Amino acid sequence: MKILSFCERYREWVSVEIEVSLIPGLPQIHLLGLADQAVKESLIKIKSAIRFQGFDFPKAKQIIVNIRGGDFKKKSQGLDLAIAIGILQKTGQVFSNSEEQVHIFGEISLSGEVFPLNDFILDDFKSLKNFISGQVDKNKLIQNHIMINELKELKKIKISNDEPLQDTLTENTAELSDLQKIESAEFFCKREIQLKLKNQDDYRGLNFSKDEARLLELVSLGRHSLLLMGPRGLGKTTLAEALNYLAEDPDAKTYAHYKKYFHHNEKVFWRPFVKPHHSISHLALIGGGAQCAPGEITRAHGGILLLDEMLEFNTKCQEALREPIQNKEVHLVRGRNFQVYPSDFQLVGTTNLCSCGQWLPGAQVDCHHSATKCHKYREKLSGPMLDRFEVLYFLKKKSATNKDISLDEIAENVRLKRQKLKALINEKSEIIYNKEVLNLGLAHRLGQELNSLRRLHASIAIAKTLTLMNEQTRVGDQEMEEALSYSWQPFLE
Repeated sequence: MKILSFCERYREWVSVEIEVSLIPGLPQIHLLGLADQAVKESLIKIKSAIRFQGFDFPKAKQIIVNIRGGDFKKKSQGLDLAIAIGILQKTGQVFSNSEEQVHIFGEISLSGEVFPLNDFILDDFKSLKNFISGQVDKNKLIQNHIMINELKELKKIKISNDEPLQDTLTENTAELSDLQKIESAEFFCKREIQLKLKNQDDYRGLNFSKDEARLLELVSLGRHSLLLMGPRGLGKTTLAEALNYLAEDPDAKTYAHYKKYFHHNEKVFWRPFVKPHHSISHLALIGGGAQCAPGEITRAHGGILLLDEMLEFNTKCQEALREPIQNKEVHLVRGRNFQVYPSDFQLVGTTNLCSCGQWLPGAQVDCHHSATKCHKYREKLSGPMLDRFEVLYFLKKKSATNKDISLDEIAENVRLKRQKLKALINEKSEIIYNKEVLNLGLAHRLGQELNSLRRLHASIAIAKTLTLMNEQTRVGDQEMEEALSYSWQPFLE
């Protein structure tokens, strides 16, 4: 019987083969295949477990165990059970007549008990397309829920040939995409995880103006990238952080991704909201290092990446985001290592446009800095990077007044509209957009003034979101005009 197991490499599970050979010599276990120290120490535990469960440990034989599969450092707590069964199978104590292959994974104790897999590993395995559970007589599984002593009863049982073991998924290890079919409430309830913000009470009592409420609904429902600009003290950061309160409930796929790269041990979970300090390096932001470790943009996958005081970030940090924003993933190459990490995040930035924090286009401001210094400060934001923000919004002093709409009211409106949007999206494959049906002024602007394809696509995407918010199926003049006020007019300013 060919025994296969799994080792962890760059947060991914890789299938490896366990080879066992017996040669004359002292009864010791020698481990080959670039095993790490934890796996080497487990050999003493395996020897104890085999003897404690009443099996015969080979006498006058050296046991050579080779972990075959790749030239990387092998590390995995689940190799214990695979190595133990490999030794028992080689000595003819279990599965001596079988020629099938089986995946075995589990951590054992000194007495031979096999510990249950934790949720972190189980959710990772559900994403493997080549993971199987060894099936014995169609009913018994070589999995993590058995004891080694139960193998005594299997000495005369052959692996069923009616359903040969293949590298396919079984009902016990559903593909990760199937998690999307499970209701989030059921998925998280089973794990006793509460879906809420840790500082949820801090958002209660926040109020916004009518224009700000409209902006929050648009950006939250459409997951548009947003850049907030304006004088200091007008609540740019508060407005950006409110988007986390309005975010959609996390699904199983987002939770599994977060745990895969960033272990989450608490019983409270929400969509990722990453707010790095402006002193962060570009490698920490996108990932890297000798081991191609994931960065903050991978942590923000499925959630929001907030760059507060964006112009204070190093220029390398800003420019390094250009490709991940477009591709929704980041490719890292360090020496011989290559890794691809998902980075589908909603980018939100806030910034002042002058060192004094008062400058605003078209407004008279008493700035004590020279025009050259102000212009140099704004040059920190390049045109290509600015073009990647779909929604641009200036906060003005008048917006600080008439804030009579609470965040809870906005959240309720977003929740109701999100339910209606899902119904409309299910009925309509796409929102109809036809440039010819727009009036001449809008058609001319879309065809002539919007010479940037990103501005054009951003305007259309915003218009489609506004169309869904208005429960329409065709983009009209009203939606397109409002979309241009978010995407094109601030860009010109």
